[in-house]
Amino acid sequence: MTDLDLRTAVWLTAVLVGMMSLVLFLLRNSYPPYVRGITHWASALAIFFVACVLFSKRGVWADFITIFIANLVMMFGMTLLYFGSRRHFDLSVAPRNWIIFGTVCLAVITLVPTVSASYQLRSTV
Repeated sequence: MTDLDLRTAVWLTAVLVGMMSLVLFLLRNSYPPYVRGITHWASALAIFFVACVLFSKRGVWADFITIFIANLVMMFGMTLLYFGSRRHFDLSVAPRNWIIFGTVCLAVITLVPTVSASYQLRSTV
């Protein structure tokens, strides 16, 4: 058996999250008004699609785009998932705290390639 082609796996992930995003966007009006957060979740999945496309271009496009921008887009999508879950359970959200946390994480993710080329370290952050 051959080794796993990571670029193909990332493209498959992109297709799957893109389809899930489309389904959620199409179904969001079918749910009663008290079911909140679906638009946030659908938007987050669409953002994950963009991040997966950027990740799949690693080695083809500039590292700034495929590392820095892709991780920024991915973190924004994760934040939208969290906001959608908070909204679904009718809880408040403090965006300022998440902006600070995201900035710190992004700084660490940006600095990791200068110290070590470890994919595992970037994924952990």
